[in-house]
Amino acid sequence: MYKLLIYNKNTIQSININYASNYIKRLKGLMLQKKFNGLLYKQKYENRYYSTIHTFFMKVEIDIIYLDKKQQLQEITTLKPNKIHIPQKNNTRYIIELFPKTIKKYKIRQKTKLKIIKIT
Repeated sequence: MYKLLIYNKNTIQSININYASNYIKRLKGLMLQKKFNGLLYKQKYENRYYSTIHTFFMKVEIDIIYLDKKQQLQEITTLKPNKIHIPQKNNTRYIIELFPKTIKKYKIRQKTKLKIIKIT
């Protein structure tokens, strides 16, 4: 289990996220789920095509956050079911899929500081 820490002004908020640690978990992702914690993908290569996300077989839209190897926010987007998104930049190391409206709820913007930490 991991936590995504969100630093906004004078507050720190956190979201529990699961880790897609193997091929099956990465392949399945959040497909066919209506309720879920966030899901973290660690990319082996920093390439926008390896970081492509699809929402085929998804029941709901998802919020997506792309971070580089220094955990700097690179891109945020919301993806409706049955769509594909290719990030604009070539430096994605972490991808976080979140429940719909999470970006809005936590006021995550392009300059928001984020940090992923492992918890036991």
